[in-house]
Amino acid sequence: MARLEHTLGKNGPLAKLLPSFTPRSQQIALAKAVEASLVEGRPCLAEAGTGVGKTLAYLVPLVRWLAKHGGRAVVSTHTLALQAQLVERDIPALLAALPECEVTAAVLKGRSNFLCLQDLEIAAGDVWLQNDPLFRQVQRWAGDTDSGDPSELDFTFTGWSEICANQDTCRQRECRFYDRCFYFNARKAAEECSLLVVNHALFFADLRLRRTSPGGPTLLPKYDAVVFDEAHHIEEMATRAFGLEWGSRRVPQLVARAKRLAGVDLTLLASVEALNQVLLDPFLDTAAAEAFLDEMVHSEGDRKLFFERRDDLCASMDAVTKDLTALADSATAAPDRERAGGLARTAARISTDLRQVTREEADEDTNAFRWFHTRRNRAGQAFTTLVKTPLAVDTVMQETLFSETPRAVFVSATLASSGKFEYLKQRLGLGESADTDPPIEVIEGSPFDYEQNCLIYVPRALPTPTRGEGEDFASGIASEVLNLVEAASGRTFALFTSHRMLKAVHQWLLDRSDYPLFVQGEMPNARLVEEFVKSGNGVLLGTSSFWEGVDVPGPALSCVIMDKLPFAPPDSPLQRARETAIRAGGGDAFKALSLPQAQIRLKQGFGRLLRAGDDRGVVAILDSRLWTKSYGRGMLSDLPACPRTDRLGDVQAFFEQGVFRTAAPSTTAARKQPSVSSGK
Repeated sequence: MARLEHTLGKNGPLAKLLPSFTPRSQQIALAKAVEASLVEGRPCLAEAGTGVGKTLAYLVPLVRWLAKHGGRAVVSTHTLALQAQLVERDIPALLAALPECEVTAAVLKGRSNFLCLQDLEIAAGDVWLQNDPLFRQVQRWAGDTDSGDPSELDFTFTGWSEICANQDTCRQRECRFYDRCFYFNARKAAEECSLLVVNHALFFADLRLRRTSPGGPTLLPKYDAVVFDEAHHIEEMATRAFGLEWGSRRVPQLVARAKRLAGVDLTLLASVEALNQVLLDPFLDTAAAEAFLDEMVHSEGDRKLFFERRDDLCASMDAVTKDLTALADSATAAPDRERAGGLARTAARISTDLRQVTREEADEDTNAFRWFHTRRNRAGQAFTTLVKTPLAVDTVMQETLFSETPRAVFVSATLASSGKFEYLKQRLGLGESADTDPPIEVIEGSPFDYEQNCLIYVPRALPTPTRGEGEDFASGIASEVLNLVEAASGRTFALFTSHRMLKAVHQWLLDRSDYPLFVQGEMPNARLVEEFVKSGNGVLLGTSSFWEGVDVPGPALSCVIMDKLPFAPPDSPLQRARETAIRAGGGDAFKALSLPQAQIRLKQGFGRLLRAGDDRGVVAILDSRLWTKSYGRGMLSDLPACPRTDRLGDVQAFFEQGVFRTAAPSTTAARKQPSVSSGK
């Protein structure tokens, strides 16, 4: 087999097959680290900047290792978009370039990404769907599709939750449609392949199942190695998977579906809805959108009342389960029997989950804490979710992942903080006290020329952000955004850490700017980006979901603005609980948690600008703490080396003339970080 350098080199098979392939020394270095991880059986932490070619850097050694040793490897992504890129483009191209590597690939998604033929048949009998033209299109598509994956549809069917595969209604081998089942056919393909692509949610759902039911059924087939792309999301996804949620909207959703059954006890269903509302009224009345559960039921009287109401709801839900089970047993038509049986299992799960998430006795797991969050939909309806969350996942990662699969590779453009992986290693269970062999570590910067093509602008005059900033602070931010939009002739992403600031800036720009505005929430994110690119000079205003994963190469995006440093919200229950736990252990919560989180998030926002080698533009960070705080200067040094300034005139000159003004070196000159202006 050819050497790794040849495969990824200028005369290698990839260069010959792919017209756009460009050999990168950084890509080869990353590939060597992944190869070492596979050969030595050790974890690998790998950060690689934009343009390195991360996917091929881990796919090439992974495919070569599978071809030589056999077995199965999993590639896990955070987004379905990257999953599709791997399956539709990168993996087929690589296997075509390496025909000597006999590797088969497949993709597996979660159940809800597959059409259920049983539920489709049941839904066809519902009056509310019979006259829906989109439902009729779904029925026609169901007869043509080989995958049952709704991503094939060029429209959104709002009733998808009624007809997608789900655990409660699935009858597995007992189902009349088992041989044609899209989900189980995908499972079979996954079991037969050697390279399986999944997303993080499915991977960690499987890991939880393996932990709670050792030796039982699993969601994924056995694997020998795993690569996590977009790995900066791993702690978040593991936290969700090993926690438990109970959403209040599950009750009215169940009731609405159960009411369609002939003979169901409507009085009992009405009682369940009423008890659900009574249980949740205190959460809906509170001013806090989210808080610790114990803060809501802190007194003995409150606790007693809450658990009495919970027990009443669970008892009524158990009665609903019995009623639905009886309907299923007495039904003569298969669709009626299957629908009632599935709803009975759903009712039982709702009751069980509520008991578990609110369990009163002291947890044997001192790592867990309970909290809630309340949200409102567009119609103004409020729903509460009760959550039981692990404070840390380091131990469970050791027990469920690293002890079983030490060949675990974590790849992202944003994994390190202050040029090190210490934060990540502590959070994932790879620190000095871990039983696992020390991970292989590699950090490769972007091949892009940031010194020539990028300018960082950080104004000094803005006041330091504080909690509850007033109108003066918002107007100062909005004024800076307007000046930057004018300097860049539109072509701007403005990224915010709060919806409140986004709304304030949006209103300011509406009255003062003629450039097309695209605001998160007005349409789906993907379409919003499409319309932004089409406009050629638009301004897109977004919050958290636009700080990463959005790819706009070319002149349509020439300026990225961040309203302030992206520290986690101080009132987040999860953040507060983790900080408290660190302080209780004698640690510094700011240095150990808050700061590295913000450093990684800042790099994600910065990475929205240069997406191709010939891109150029300005990144503006409207937070004077980058100048005034020691940690701020460190955060600047964590970004790619490029000129920076505190003067708007330098930004205007950059866009008008394509040149930089020069000034004395900054305080970070030792890090070879060029400076445009000292601002003095």
